[in-house]
Amino acid sequence: MSFADDTLVFAKTSVDGCLKIKTVLDHYCRMSGQKINFAKSFFQYTGNIFVTFKQDFKDVLRIKEAPTLGLYFGCPTIDGRLTKQSFNDIITKTKNL
Repeated sequence: MSFADDTLVFAKTSVDGCLKIKTVLDHYCRMSGQKINFAKSFFQYTGNIFVTFKQDFKDVLRIKEAPTLGLYFGCPTIDGRLTKQSFNDIITKTKNL
């Protein structure tokens, strides 16, 4: 998913999925002439991942892990199951307009 200069990439939680992301990003950089800002890049994963995979992802992607991705355009990124509470801030802000 992309907007402006932000891109979110989703993949299966595996070393193979991680290698595919790296291949796509490397190809994009070669084709576009753009570079990835690794200082602003993070990866996130589901809670049932093997600990050894976390280090593999860091090594392959050369980016940091993040427990949450925070807000994206003022909306929360979802870190688990969607609930009504997931959207409370958006509902409150909309009602107060």
